[in-house]
Amino acid sequence: MASISGLTGCDEEVSSISAPSFIEVMPPSVDFGRTPIGNSIRTELIVKNTGQKTLRVKGVNFTGDTSAFSLQRIPGDIEGNDKKGIILEFRPDEVGEFMAMLTIESDADNNSAVE
Repeated sequence: MASISGLTGCDEEVSSISAPSFIEVMPPSVDFGRTPIGNSIRTELIVKNTGQKTLRVKGVNFTGDTSAFSLQRIPGDIEGNDKKGIILEFRPDEVGEFMAMLTIESDADNNSAVE
């Protein structure tokens, strides 16, 4: 049997500090190499929340030569210390070099937009 004594209330104003959310994307870049016209290659980008607060992914956008790139799965909320994948597909429709930037917008405390 355990007993607890000496507990008192707190009359002072108490403030709380919210835990942060931190975004990390792996790998930081992707090279699809030589891909025949009309064929597609998929890879998974991992979006990690290394913080404790839920991370909200607000948007995912391409800039650059975007015609050959598409997304197959976009994460929504990512709980603290968890991760989700984004499936990135590359399907060239002509010969050439394609370069695009993928930006992930979120409410992360360390970076609101990751490129």
